[in-house]
Amino acid sequence: MLAGFVIYQARSLFKNINNDDFVLQIGWWFVISCIANSLWIIAWVQDYIGLSVILITVLLFSLIKIVINTNMERWDAPFPKIVLLWWPFCFYSGWVTVATIANISAYLTKIGWSGWGLSDTSWAIIMIIAAGLINLMMIITRNMREFAAVGIWALVAIAVANWSVHQSIVIAAITVSAILFIAISIHGYQNRHTAPHIKFKQMRSG
Repeated sequence: MLAGFVIYQARSLFKNINNDDFVLQIGWWFVISCIANSLWIIAWVQDYIGLSVILITVLLFSLIKIVINTNMERWDAPFPKIVLLWWPFCFYSGWVTVATIANISAYLTKIGWSGWGLSDTSWAIIMIIAAGLINLMMIITRNMREFAAVGIWALVAIAVANWSVHQSIVIAAITVSAILFIAISIHGYQNRHTAPHIKFKQMRSG
């Protein structure tokens, strides 16, 4: 993500770029996200699970603010901005969302949470459904197919990890990932006229 951001901003050294206020829009939230990410890694490695939950929540909130402030994926942006700014932030936000869910689950396990009487398998399925709904919302309301692609990757990983252990979790993960894949495909087809490869051709021809 940082590499794409640097490359995008470095273009101004070689050509005049007007009306590009991305840096102003993200403000200090980008700095906060970087600091929170660094501290989260330290807390996680040192097994401060409770602290890591707080830090990754700050990280996720800062990324959400960046997405909202930049109106990301909700307007017809040029190809360089999509590839170097939007995609890295979308993939990163999707990963942090998955990591937040996993981090909270690890914390609840560490403190011996009883799960309100529900089994671990039941809670796993509930979390899978919740993750699916979050990703569907990001596709429908913000056009962030890349965000949901990370969700598919995570769900497939869950299915593989539980393949010979919990069939109900495997079925839930595969079902939700299939729904997300179909949603991404439909959304991509509906917006095919503004697809990145079309913008790339327009940029090359212009």
